[in-house]
Amino acid sequence: MKQNHVKQWEVINQDYDDEEEDLSTVLEDLMHKNKVLEVKNKDISKVIQHEREVCLNIKVEMKMLQTEVKYMVV
Repeated sequence: MKQNHVKQWEVINQDYDDEEEDLSTVLEDLMHKNKVLEVKNKDISKVIQHEREVCLNIKVEMKMLQTEVKYMVV
């Protein structure tokens, strides 16, 4: 009977070890994916900032052209 309990304990222990390894693998995978996403986020943020600057420049040019046309009509 005692030996049977020991075997059961070993099986339970092995299950916990396997689960811990699985969780470690999941954690490593998530950490890697997080780093990849952080890089993508940084790249996309740079593109967005560039596009904002382009939009601002276009607005300034439009305003200048409107002002120029306004004075040409008069």
